[in-house]
Amino acid sequence: MRAVVRHCSTDRDYAGLTRFYINHTRDFDRSYSLQDGLFHILTTLNDFQFITYHNAQEHLIGFVQYRTEEEKGTVFVDAAILEEKYRSTSVFYYGLQDLIKYILENNKEVKSMYFFAAADNLYVNRLYRKFARLVDVTQRRGRTENVYAADLQGLLHDLRVY
Repeated sequence: MRAVVRHCSTDRDYAGLTRFYINHTRDFDRSYSLQDGLFHILTTLNDFQFITYHNAQEHLIGFVQYRTEEEKGTVFVDAAILEEKYRSTSVFYYGLQDLIKYILENNKEVKSMYFFAAADNLYVNRLYRKFARLVDVTQRRGRTENVYAADLQGLLHDLRVY
């Protein structure tokens, strides 16, 4: 399945994203309370870009939160959540393809991507290890996070993005 991809730009988009995030806060961090989730999403809305993924019925099924440092040619993927029933290789694979295409269309100078994952989230760490290398372990938001890096040209080749 290939999800429909949208860039958040309207109040309606952000409202839907916020509802989805609140409903899936524990997917982002198992220790997060509702208040933690609300605080996180509200404090990051202005500093990050959001790509949302929708199924054929137009229901929001996932999102990616990222920021770009153009002067460094780097994208940082801070959060990614996909509803559990859609966590198949094809949805993730095509979603990553679509994210990279979107980023390159809007930021041609990007050369590398970094992905953050809660150290205790085995699922996300296993996925990120398939296409990126572990480069750091850091403390953020009161938790341990693994940081993965990937060269964009290598990702383009591996994911067959042309």
